[in-house]
Amino acid sequence: MAAPACEQPDLGAGAGDRLPCASEVPRPSGLLLAGSGTNLPLVRRIVARFREAHPGIEIRLLGNVGSGGAARAVADRAIDVGLLSRPLREAERARGLVATLLARVPVVIVAHPAVPDAAITAERLVRIYDGEPAQWMDGSPVVPLLREPGDSARRVIAQAWPEVEAAYTRAFARGRGRVCYTDGEMREALLTVPGALGLLDLGAIRLGGLPLRVLSVDGVAPATDVVRAGRDPHRKWLGWVTRGPPTGAARQLLEFAGSAAVTSLLAAGGYLAPAGEPR
Repeated sequence: MAAPACEQPDLGAGAGDRLPCASEVPRPSGLLLAGSGTNLPLVRRIVARFREAHPGIEIRLLGNVGSGGAARAVADRAIDVGLLSRPLREAERARGLVATLLARVPVVIVAHPAVPDAAITAERLVRIYDGEPAQWMDGSPVVPLLREPGDSARRVIAQAWPEVEAAYTRAFARGRGRVCYTDGEMREALLTVPGALGLLDLGAIRLGGLPLRVLSVDGVAPATDVVRAGRDPHRKWLGWVTRGPPTGAARQLLEFAGSAAVTSLLAAGGYLAPAGEPR
């Protein structure tokens, strides 16, 4: 009898290698990583530096399978280390999973590169998401881009601007905008759709050198400086997930990611290092 088909999560366009299944033999060699797309711009660079410092350790960074996919894959031993853009849920902890904080990154309101505006207000965002026709300073229409319910950037927006998230929820329910289901899709739409308005993390913009327009909100510029842990509601939680406390090569990678070797990388992307903060 043929072996049952191996279910694969949707990696999205251009996600790279497929996730291995726990039942597949032989398992690919090396330390295997996969997870949330939000983490990838930073983790790719951490992995590159880690390889230089540890040339004898083979490491493979797979594609975007989301935080939930990362947790399931680690629990099933399909990968060694998962990438999370949210803390673990209770049911995931019950499976023996352990999360380690990597950094926090600001979520920002972003527009297409040609948009001349440098600022917006929370009140105006509410009106836009509620369907009021809106234009940028040059007269071009504002084109809202949306993320799905449960997206980690939306959770940050809900904490920072509850009234904006409420309008955002109404816009999603009523189909007032194109929905982008991955960070990669949001980046591409912001770069290619004239007048686009969306949500993205600052690290992806800065590390990727993306020429997007990052808007201040209510006169407050995006948080780019290190702040006291827990005092800034605009930052998204990024972390690692392992099955039990990390050991072997996984432990070496996570320790490297928390060392001075990546301090400049975190600063370049506007990430808040977890020094002195519970993981």
